[in-house]
Amino acid sequence: MHGFSDADWGGDEITRRSTTGYIIFAAGGPLSWQSKLQPTVATSSLESEYMAMYAGIQELVWLRGILTELHLPLTKPTPFLVDSKSAKDLAENPVYHRRSKHIDIKYHWIREHVNPGGFDTARLIHCGTRNMAADIFTKSLTGYLFFEHASTITGKHPRDSRDYTWDSKRPRR
Repeated sequence: MHGFSDADWGGDEITRRSTTGYIIFAAGGPLSWQSKLQPTVATSSLESEYMAMYAGIQELVWLRGILTELHLPLTKPTPFLVDSKSAKDLAENPVYHRRSKHIDIKYHWIREHVNPGGFDTARLIHCGTRNMAADIFTKSLTGYLFFEHASTITGKHPRDSRDYTWDSKRPRR
């Protein structure tokens, strides 16, 4: 199992709210996905990406719980790919950040799930836009990126967690 989350920033021209997109794959195919306008206006791209990460990891926690109830518990953290280095750093570094003070406390719930010593639910991995499968849920895409992401989601060219390493910050291809 592995997941992706992405967000645009202020993409709705009327409300200026951002769109969250996430997709979680299992056994080589999409298991759960969502594209949804965020509940509040994000005041930075960091906040927008952090809220998208929250939605994706919330779904991941639920899916891992279902697997545990089915007596198929996952023993290792699930790879979770994000394309915002600043949101990844904020989630992994549980110290006070002057520039992120405005981010609501509930979104810091992520920290409990990505830091060793917490629930250790997910391992955050940085992923470039070209490989960000959730990108298709956050904005209109054309050409190569659209077909690349669509083929990933439909399983025509499935990506799985073996494409990514725990130690590397970038997916290997």
